[in-house]
Amino acid sequence: MRIRMKRVAIGDKTVLAFKIPSYATDFIRELARKAHNDKYNDVLELDIGLPRRPRTKSQQGLLHVQIGLLALSKNVRPETMKVYIKTIAALKYGYPTEELDHVFVPKSEADATVEEESILINVTNELAMEWGINLEEIES
Repeated sequence: MRIRMKRVAIGDKTVLAFKIPSYATDFIRELARKAHNDKYNDVLELDIGLPRRPRTKSQQGLLHVQIGLLALSKNVRPETMKVYIKTIAALKYGYPTEELDHVFVPKSEADATVEEESILINVTNELAMEWGINLEEIES
């Protein structure tokens, strides 16, 4: 279960406290009970991270237009150009990948965050400059 919690200041800098939302209190209480009654030594394991910020519709639209224009200029399918861009983004800029049988495959763009989509847009702009394509001129 994924739970969004807000940090609560309690004065002691060595202790972190979080307010548990009402929909999750029974779930957390049950986990704590199991950890106490079973052989877990009252320990719960938590994965903590920042909330995911999915790509915006405007980013998605811009990227797809740019991919289409680059694909047209190189006479390849847009899908091919998209894989090419994601591969460059992964190799040069740390765009996330998934491993499949010791091969690293770039993450699906549909699951990209705002920051990851920005990396892809920057790569399309770099390729356009490298290939002498003025995307701004073509888009207007």
